[in-house]
Amino acid sequence: MSAAPEPREAIRIVEVQLGELLGIANTAKSSRDARLGFEKLNRWKARTVRLLSENIHPNEGQKLKGKPTYSFMTYGIALENLLDAVSIYSGFLESLLDELQRHPEDVLNAPTPSDEEVKTVKATQPASSLEQETSLSATSGKANWEAIEGEFGITKRGFGIRINFIRDPLKRTLVFRDTEQAFVLASSGFSKPAVILAGGVIEELLRLYLRHKHIKPIKDDFEGYIQTCQQQKLLEEGISRLSDSARHFRNLVHISKEKTKRHTISKSTAKGAVSSIFTIANDF
Repeated sequence: MSAAPEPREAIRIVEVQLGELLGIANTAKSSRDARLGFEKLNRWKARTVRLLSENIHPNEGQKLKGKPTYSFMTYGIALENLLDAVSIYSGFLESLLDELQRHPEDVLNAPTPSDEEVKTVKATQPASSLEQETSLSATSGKANWEAIEGEFGITKRGFGIRINFIRDPLKRTLVFRDTEQAFVLASSGFSKPAVILAGGVIEELLRLYLRHKHIKPIKDDFEGYIQTCQQQKLLEEGISRLSDSARHFRNLVHISKEKTKRHTISKSTAKGAVSSIFTIANDF
């Protein structure tokens, strides 16, 4: 990008992409076709990352690219996951639009980081009497699981033993992946997507545990899995309540619930949701 674009053109681009994004959400809600919605959303994101990078600033394209990505296969209800992804992306664009209107020079003339810069997120972890910073990243699984062990006292191997009823290698990989990423997001302050992932992991663990026990759930949803586990006394009473709390965590993430800042997801709530994964797994 040789010269900074005009603020008016930058604003127009963001408004157009925001309109397209909301159109994808509205169409998906009307048709209930989440699979098609995700296909459109992924194409929209790739196109928008390119438009922001080429026509506004590379920094903004990278910021959008780094936002959590969901897919049709992400745990939970597909349409809700789609709408949550739209919420994250629209929030970013609305914030960018506000900045372009108020302080366009800060966006359009910002310095571009070099290619060598590596972006990581930091989480402070206690080690004996000292506080140590553990570097977390989306690519360094070892560092993330070391941080998980420091905060929750469970290793990846120990967690794997607790969920040894999951025989499918792909399912195990996805559980490990989403648990790790939920922790990274919660530690980084991305509370809402952290709760979504953590709730999805817990829901899937309960579903697979019931299948392992050859027990048909009352209903094939999160609430049904919890009620079935309670009726069958598969989990301790306190753990069952924790599972139910995790379901309520996920209910909080809908945009309609965020009427004031008081209703938004806090970092402590996100950390609690991640902690619930390990507490519940410990009771299997």
